[in-house]
Amino acid sequence: MPPAISGIIEGFYGRPWVVEERLLVMRECARWGMTDYVYAPKDDPKHR
Repeated sequence: MPPAISGIIEGFYGRPWVVEERLLVMRECARWGMTDYVYAPKDDPKHR
């Protein structure tokens, strides 16, 4: 069986996270054994 995919999606409307917030989330995800991160905030002008 393939390994489970676990992580977080940064995908929402509104103010994107600043770098410090993003790094904190990534550190916590790693501590919890999560392996994936998807960057997809809707208000980022480079998203489309």
